[in-house]
Amino acid sequence: VAEAKSQAEIVNDFIFIAAGTGGVQIHNLTDGSKITEIPLPTDTGLDSSVVVSNAVSIDKDLIFISNGEAGVYAAQASKQIKNITNPADLSLTMQGKLQFDSLESVNHVNFKGNYLLVAAGLGGLKIVDVQD
Repeated sequence: VAEAKSQAEIVNDFIFIAAGTGGVQIHNLTDGSKITEIPLPTDTGLDSSVVVSNAVSIDKDLIFISNGEAGVYAAQASKQIKNITNPADLSLTMQGKLQFDSLESVNHVNFKGNYLLVAAGLGGLKIVDVQD
């Protein structure tokens, strides 16, 4: 996708790849096999050209995905991802989304501890305190 970016994060033997129009792809690093994916959101009401997965950030059992103008989407694993060794045990549930004002395309996310840092295009850097 022109002018989009793609980023990946490794946890144990898993690689989480922000794959543009392919959503987030999760592969097994041991053999390269695709375990699962988190597809792009389709219920945004936005033109599909402004909805791409640019980045993914993982900490504990939470996964945050930057999806362009669709905002940040959050998924949760059944347990801390660093404790999952069998790919068959990776079970994900979508938990919600965070959208910003018009033209604030989320291009990058970084989640550590309880803080989510969001690069939100023309909206600049957002710092979100994430609570259970």
